Amino acid sequence: MYFYAQLGENKICNGVFFSEIPQKGFVELETLDHDLIGMKYENQKFTEIVAPQTILTLHDFRSRFTFDEKVAIKASPDPGAQVVQEDLTAANVIDLDNRELQEGLAYLVNKGLISKSRKTEILTPAL
Repeated sequence: MYFYAQLGENKICNGVFFSEIPQKGFVELETLDHDLIGMKYENQKFTEIVAPQTILTLHDFRSRFTFDEKVAIKASPDPGAQVVQEDLTAANVIDLDNRELQEGLAYLVNKGLISKSRKTEILTPAL
């Protein structure tokens, strides 16, 4: 009995199977291990794919801002900046992919409270 992993795009295992006869074009395995599905095959071994972290606690999200940025946002007399701050404070968790969050940070950029490059850094998921 022969065991194999089938690799798809980017060398990600998208299936495992067995065969009575040897097969070409697949990665031979010692056992039929379904846990390999979704793993990446590199340097003749399978490794976990680390997904970027896009869901953060409010504390973790706030820690992405510098002290000066937090003070500038809090001290801003602009009602829109206050709405952004209140929306963030009201959230249970912060989703970096959330459209409203991205629009809120774009608003802060337009008002000069954070820079465009800082917005990108703040929204970049951690690994």
